[in-house]
Amino acid sequence: MRADLHGAGIRLAPSDDDQSLRLAELRVVTGLRLPACCLLDVAIRQHATLATFDAALAAVARHHGIPVQP
Repeated sequence: MRADLHGAGIRLAPSDDDQSLRLAELRVVTGLRLPACCLLDVAIRQHATLATFDAALAAVARHHGIPVQP
């Protein structure tokens, strides 16, 4: 499965020592659930477009200047 993901251009996002604190802050500030905060954190740090059908996550991402698809 990892080979399939890698072949599709999907990579693991790097983590760092500040990740836990950033996630906690996003959770408190946004009210999003932790899995959504993880996605938002990666999109913010990687300057990536976020693909989601979650309206609340999309709204918060747009507020942070993150492009959202669909």
